[in-house]
Amino acid sequence: MIKITKKQVEAIENLPPIERYHHSIKMIADREYLYSLLDNNGNWELAKAEGETLFFIWSAEEYAQLFLTDQWKESIVEKVTVSELNDEILPFLNEHGYLLNIHAVSNKSGFVVTPTEFSNDLNNELENYL
Repeated sequence: MIKITKKQVEAIENLPPIERYHHSIKMIADREYLYSLLDNNGNWELAKAEGETLFFIWSAEEYAQLFLTDQWKESIVEKVTVSELNDEILPFLNEHGYLLNIHAVSNKSGFVVTPTEFSNDLNNELENYL
């Protein structure tokens, strides 16, 4: 597993949401895994914002761990492969009309996209690795 330095974490955390999104897409494509949150019952954590249901995604465990404060402090960081995301999670999110919250920080929303938009952007980036 590749570790991220404190300096790298701080630099990325301070970027605007769209730039964190682009960084996340590149890192996820490079590593072929990502991180999200589970509750204590093993269910995916979902957030509600402005009438939408959001599924969390971070490109590195360190970023997800930083989010575990306040209402999320009991959540469990879970590693997810790109295959699991594409085969299981994205279809479920699409079916229910949920959105993706990419790289949220300090209880603030990250960049919010539809599962289809995220999948298209990730697949476009993955093509660079073929």
